[in-house]
Amino acid sequence: MEQTIDIINNWNLRKMLAELETGNMLIPRFQREYSWEPAKVVSLLNSVYCQYPIGSIFLWIAPKEFKNFIRETEKLNIPENPDHSHCVFILDGQQRVISLFVTLRGKIFNKIDYSRICFNLDKKTFVYPRKSDLKNHIPAWKIFDTGAYQEIYGDLVLADREHKTKMAQAWAHCHEVFMNYPLSIVKTFHRNLDDVVEVFERINQGGKRLTAYDLIQASTWSEKFDLNEKIGDFNQLPYVKKMGGLKIGRASCRERV
Repeated sequence: MEQTIDIINNWNLRKMLAELETGNMLIPRFQREYSWEPAKVVSLLNSVYCQYPIGSIFLWIAPKEFKNFIRETEKLNIPENPDHSHCVFILDGQQRVISLFVTLRGKIFNKIDYSRICFNLDKKTFVYPRKSDLKNHIPAWKIFDTGAYQEIYGDLVLADREHKTKMAQAWAHCHEVFMNYPLSIVKTFHRNLDDVVEVFERINQGGKRLTAYDLIQASTWSEKFDLNEKIGDFNQLPYVKKMGGLKIGRASCRERV
C-alpha cells in the first residue's frame, strides 16, 4: 500500500521561516485570507515563549504544475521557486505560519505594522505597545536578526552591570527559545487536488467551524475557477461598486489557527 502521509519532527521555528522565505513553502489559493490581528499574534508568540504546543503544520507535497496556484506571496514578498520538481503547500496552519513570519521578519502586512510587536524585558512577555519608544521593549524581529540581537545583548550586559539587573539573561533566554522551538510537520503526498480539498475541509470542520462560504469556495476551487477572484471581478463593475459590492463576510466565522 502506497504511503500518503508522513510526520516530520526535526523542524524548528527557524527552519520554518527559512522555508517560507525562500519559496520552499507556499500558500494555495483555496486557503482563506490572513485575518489575525496583532493581539492574537501576541498570544501566539507568548505561547511559543512559554514553550506551549501551538499545533502541527499540515503540508501538501504537490506536483510542479501547481506552482502558479499560490496565494499571498506578492504581499509577503515570498519568491517563487521554479527549480523544484514539486511544490509544498500549507494545508493547515496558515494563520500561525504567516503570523510568525510577518512578526519575526518585521513586516507590514494588510496595513498593520507587525514590526511594532515587542518583547518586554521586565515582564518577560510579548506586547503590541501603542508607543514605539517604551523602555525595555525590544522589537520581536530582532530575535532572528543576528546583528541586532548581539548588539542589544551587549548593551544589556553593560546595563545589567550598572543597575544590577538581569535583562541580558531575559533577552538571551527569549532568543534561545525561539531559535530552537520545535515544530511538528505533517506531510501528505501522492494525492490529487480533489483529495486535498477534502482533507482541507475535514481538518477545518474538525476544528473551529468554517462559514458556508469557506466550504463552497474550497469545494468549487479548481485550476480554472477561483470564487474569490470571480467575486472580486464582479465587485469592480461600476454599477456593482456603486452599490457597495458583494460582501463575502467572514467576520462571524471563528477562525481556525
